[in-house]
This record gives sequence, structure tokens and C-alpha cells, in this order.
Amino acid sequence: MFWIRASIAGVGFGLAVTWYVILRFVPVSNAFRRKSFARVMGALCTRPAGIRLTIIGRERMKRHRPCVYASNHQSQIDYPIVGHIFPDDALIMASQIGDWPFMGMLFRSSGSLTLEKDVPVRAAADLEKAERAIREDGMSVWMFAEGTRGKVPGTLGTFKRGAFRLAARTGVPVIPVVISPLKPETDLRARRLTPHDVTLQILDPVYANGPTREDEDELRAEVRKRIQDTLDAHLGTPAMASARQRR
Repeated sequence: MFWIRASIAGVGFGLAVTWYVILRFVPVSNAFRRKSFARVMGALCTRPAGIRLTIIGRERMKRHRPCVYASNHQSQIDYPIVGHIFPDDALIMASQIGDWPFMGMLFRSSGSLTLEKDVPVRAAADLEKAERAIREDGMSVWMFAEGTRGKVPGTLGTFKRGAFRLAARTGVPVIPVVISPLKPETDLRARRLTPHDVTLQILDPVYANGPTREDEDELRAEVRKRIQDTLDAHLGTPAMASARQRR
């Protein structure tokens, strides 16, 4: 069943990419292209992969704009999951997708931002671009706070500075976004795509107290705590407890 589910989800992703390419030839805004691609990808990929998605707090997506969205990161399937709520006024800021063949070109053409996190000078310049997008264009920025996929289900890695530097310097809030633990049911490396319930939860905004490095660190610690507390709550449910016993 893994290969059947993975193949159907892969076809869905291909159709979403095809839809985005078609939109490149249509006189619509990049904002519409980004949101439309995200919605189509979410609709065509999550259910075939076995994800039964519940969204909590969707109304918070409209209350605080612009903002910085900071999400946990577990799997490539995170992209279609968050596609269900991706807003039209947000830019994704990511480090690796910009280097992918073809997809990197489409990513950059959408107006989204790359982050050269391994090259400090370039990373600083990339964050300045994101800061201008927030200040001058009123755009929100979406980042995976850990900067890479987590290894242990329900346990966050170290949060990178980028999202919190942006929020502290611009004065916009961080909106924490939590994807409930995916493993062991969803595990691409282990070739498991077992149908199960996943919760996508948007938490209340968190503001920095000021623009200093200390303010960034406090903001980062508070957002990490709120996301980890939410993950811990999911891990404490009977369904997750039984999943841990099966591992």
C-alpha cells in the first residue's frame, strides 16, 4: 500500500505543479499563484498519503497581518499539509528548495525567498530582503523554525534565529503553527503511509518585547515552548500513546 499511496500522492503533486505552470501564463498575481498552488497541492496530496487532517485555529490566520509564521518540520509531507491554510499574502522562506532542479526555478518565480543559511553574509542579505517584504509590501513570511526536518517524533530541534530576528526587527508577531506528530504512521524513509489523523493547529500570536538580540532569544524560547507544549499534548492522547507502544 505504501507504493500505491506514494504514487497517487506523487501524481497529485505533479498535477499541482502543472497547475502552477499554467498559472504562469495567466494574468493573475503571484499571490494568487502561490495560494492556488498550495491549495491544489494540499487537496491532491494529503488524503492519498493517508493524512486525515483537522485544522484548529484557522481564524487566527486573518487577524494578524503581516506576521511571521513559524512551523515545526517533520517530513516533506509538511508542505501539502500547510498548503491547506497557506495565505495569499505570505512568502515562503526556505534554504534548500531553491536549489532543486526545476522546482527551485518555480519557487523563485513565485516571489518566495531563499535563505543561504550556511553562508552568513548571504543569509544576512536574504533576511534583509524578507524584512523589506514585511515593512514595504506588507507581506508575511512563512518559515520552518528548525530549519530542517526533525528526527524524533514530537521533539523539536533547535530553532534557528531567522524567523525571530525578522519579527523582532519589524515588530510583527510570530504565529506558531503546529503539525501534530506524523511518525510512526507517516514515515517516508520507513516506507509507511498508514492512514491516521493529523492536526494542524494555529496558535495565538507572540510578540517580541523589542528589537535587540536578547528580545529575539526570548521570543524564540517562548515560541518553541508553546509549540513543544502543543506537541506534548498530542503525544499524551490515547491514539499517540498506542502508536508509541507499536514502535
